[in-house]
Amino acid sequence: MIYIVSAITVILLWSGVSFPAVIAAPAPIPRAADTCADPSLVIPFVQAFNPGQAAYRTLSVSTYTASITFASNSGWVYQGEEFLAWPTPQDFTSPFYNLFNPTTTDHMIVLSTDGSVPSAPGYEQLDGIVGYAYATQVCSSVPLLEAVYSGGSHYYTTDPIVHSQLLLQPGWTNGAIKAYVLPLPFV
Repeated sequence: MIYIVSAITVILLWSGVSFPAVIAAPAPIPRAADTCADPSLVIPFVQAFNPGQAAYRTLSVSTYTASITFASNSGWVYQGEEFLAWPTPQDFTSPFYNLFNPTTTDHMIVLSTDGSVPSAPGYEQLDGIVGYAYATQVCSSVPLLEAVYSGGSHYYTTDPIVHSQLLLQPGWTNGAIKAYVLPLPFV
């Protein structure tokens, strides 16, 4: 137990008032619960491009690897790791889904903050949960930026320079911040 000598007690003792010189401090206030998901559990997510579909898709490394292993002629070309996120539900995270538009063969990421399965006009095929990320910018997370091509393609990056440069190209417009993810380590 920690004891604190109160300044008032000392003054009272100097003035001759009989008062205990040592007072027990109140119990420590418990630390607030952590508000970050465990960063040691994140995995890399990659972006792939399919020239035949003119579409990008964001997947975990394991999902991408499995998809090209069983369908080597799928046409998906590895574009590189884009960000880190959680493969399973974690406290303080929300699921992000891949929605598919069969008419344009476009894939789009949508975050669900209320637990419901998201929807978007034209994207009637749900390809399931891609991963888990933050809904707001907390815990050293960065925005997952979306650029949308008028021909029906969604590109995702955490690099604001890449995003800005893409928006200068014909047909590309700013999408939205889709989620907040952890950045890749600098190499």
